[in-house]
Amino acid sequence: MMETVLMPKLGLTMSSGILTTWCKKEGEPVKKGEVICKVETDKITSDVESPCDGHISRILVHEEEEKEVLAPICIIEKER
Repeated sequence: MMETVLMPKLGLTMSSGILTTWCKKEGEPVKKGEVICKVETDKITSDVESPCDGHISRILVHEEEEKEVLAPICIIEKER
């Protein structure tokens, strides 16, 4: 089963964010709550955590790329 990770909405006025750093690469295992990337807005930089145990099967957004809030940024294949 797959889980799509979305660009988080970090504030009421946030419309987009810049994915500054991937902490994990495609194929690497992740645990629920583990930081997988960092997102920057005009006000803050925040960690994005994995919503589940599994591995990153596909990264959809490159580092330094700006995406709208709730746009998919990666896909995690859940552990069974």
